[in-house]
Amino acid sequence: MKKAKHTKQGIKITNANIDYGFKVFKVDSSNFKEEISVPADEFDFKNLENCIENIKEDRTSLDLVYQCILSLGKELTLPIKTENIDGFTVYNLDNFSIMCCFDENISDEVMKYMADKEPEAVYFRDSCFRDSSHKLNVKEYFKVISETTRFEDV
Repeated sequence: MKKAKHTKQGIKITNANIDYGFKVFKVDSSNFKEEISVPADEFDFKNLENCIENIKEDRTSLDLVYQCILSLGKELTLPIKTENIDGFTVYNLDNFSIMCCFDENISDEVMKYMADKEPEAVYFRDSCFRDSSHKLNVKEYFKVISETTRFEDV
């Protein structure tokens, strides 16, 4: 009911070029899959593939962006801009205070672009990197170019 009321109020005030939109959040379960502990003698390598990705399949990149905002203790009202850098989606939060990219196999252009902005924190998921050496190289690049940036995995 409140949602409909706010929508009507936003429609009434259309004379100015101001966005009167609003976001609706729903408390949901975690974005992460539940960890299942199995004793070593009962471990089955056939199920190893199920352990590779820790994010639930039905989650969007925007779900992960809000997870990052919450993990930093920031307000959910932070301005979020989406940028396309070298064909990859990069989220710019609060004027480069926080940056996120969750696309697979990111390019060096994305890494350089994000590091040059010197954000407070950057967030990636493991699938952003070709392999562990690529992840390590990106992390080290941030240490050199933007030494105060927190490098976080989702």
